[in-house]
Amino acid sequence: MAQPREYFLIVEPDPLIFNLVGRQSLQAAGYRVEQAVDVPTAIATAVQTLPDVILCDLALEGLSSKDLLVALQAQGVDIPVVLIAPKGSEADLIQNFRLGAVDYLLWPAREPEVLAVAERVLKQVRERRAREQLAQALQHANQELQQRVDELQTIFNIAKVLTSLTHQGVLFEQLLEQLIKATRSDLGWILLKDEGRKALILTAGKHLPTSLMAQRNRPWEDGVSGLVALSGESLALCGEPLKRFRMAALGQAALMVPIKASQQVIGIVVLMRKKEVPYQPAQQRLVEAVADFASISLANARLFRTLEERVRLQQVMMENATLRVRVLDQTLRQVRLQMRAGIERQRQALESLSKDPTARWSPGQRQALTTWRESLDALRVLAGLIPDGLRDVAVAPAKAQDFNALVGEAVHHLLPLVQQRGQEIILASHPQPLPVNGDEALLGYVLEGVLTLAIGLSESGQIQGRISEQQGEAHLEIELQAKLTDEQRGALQNQPFEGDALISAHIPRGLSPDRHLIQQILKQYQGKIWLEFVAAHSLRWHVVFPLARSSTAIPSSPAKATEIL
Repeated sequence: MAQPREYFLIVEPDPLIFNLVGRQSLQAAGYRVEQAVDVPTAIATAVQTLPDVILCDLALEGLSSKDLLVALQAQGVDIPVVLIAPKGSEADLIQNFRLGAVDYLLWPAREPEVLAVAERVLKQVRERRAREQLAQALQHANQELQQRVDELQTIFNIAKVLTSLTHQGVLFEQLLEQLIKATRSDLGWILLKDEGRKALILTAGKHLPTSLMAQRNRPWEDGVSGLVALSGESLALCGEPLKRFRMAALGQAALMVPIKASQQVIGIVVLMRKKEVPYQPAQQRLVEAVADFASISLANARLFRTLEERVRLQQVMMENATLRVRVLDQTLRQVRLQMRAGIERQRQALESLSKDPTARWSPGQRQALTTWRESLDALRVLAGLIPDGLRDVAVAPAKAQDFNALVGEAVHHLLPLVQQRGQEIILASHPQPLPVNGDEALLGYVLEGVLTLAIGLSESGQIQGRISEQQGEAHLEIELQAKLTDEQRGALQNQPFEGDALISAHIPRGLSPDRHLIQQILKQYQGKIWLEFVAAHSLRWHVVFPLARSSTAIPSSPAKATEIL
């Protein structure tokens, strides 16, 4: 069926032809039909009503169909013209076609022929309109696409600003500049909520009058920003609704978007235009997206300030800890000196009593003197184990330690205990430095703990130690002789550091290692310890730590490959 808006203008003075073509054929088929009896009337009607198709008699008196075609082109009216031509007028048809006619109808014609010509021309009209609509839609889509590209470019620029600037004032100035450009605004400002003063504070402004910029970092009241802060919703005002607010002195259109954090309003972005041009929804969405960016920036700034404060507090704690370590270091030095002096005085007194020829000691008294001597020996060992000064415990980045030197230092530290027990440790070092990562004091504690167990369990005078490199690990093996029951062997096999009860009678009290602490240190530095029974009365401890991957060279230890201590 014909569409209601499709209608024909028929330029025909003959009522019979108009009746057949217009009423009986086209109008009966559902088209709208209008008649013009001459060319001037047709031109005026066509310019006013813009018919879909014009049917014009070729044999008009006065102005002809050619005049109609020329007049339509001159008016810029693009309407297809179909000629009603008697047979034998081919020459005139050709001239009309040259001037822009699109089709013709030979007269006399029957109703099907009229409808066929009408449908043929209307099909062209519809296709042309479809192309025009498609072109318009494409143009509109291109405009929207360009707008989206501009918005994305704005967001990208703002993202660069947020990630490259840390000064909040400069950041907001740059953010406002990008928003004013993207939304075609004339001025703008950012307000932040001050919980202490319960007010909105002017934090940044762009293109504001000098008198208002002087109000920066002071409470701001424009008559409407406070309402936006309470509602938490964006607000766009233009023209008359804006005039009742104080901010109307700055422009005739305004857009206010809240900045939120955890659903709470913490600030407001305000943009204004001096002309009465309302903000579009797409522009409002863009500013809301940027407000989310600003919220993230503010949250990051607060976190950064919190982190700075936490770092400052940790630095103070580290400084205090360093001072406490120095105090403890000094105390240990004094304790060591006092212990050595006191032990030496008691030893001299004991020797004097033992060598007194006039003394008559009972068996009980002599046993007491022996117990006294043994206690002094144990105290002398303990005093020897107290270092001259604490190891460096200052917090610093972990650096590579030579495993050879760590083991040698642990053996040297336990030398008083070895000498008291009449033992010796034969240590075979690796010919090259073996760098391992870790704190010197913590690694030393593990090594001393294993050596202490070995010294306590050893029943012979000699303990063998060997340092090697195996599969990217620094490896220490400690072999000794010990007569153990099956129950004791099982206990040590399950947990190497459960041997405290076995050695408690052989080493001074308090020297047994803390197995929980050793396990934590091993976990921290990816180390391992295990026990191996190599013969009936021979056992071997293994201690390994991964070699450091650092390329920093470690100077070789001046110690020999084999040491006997």
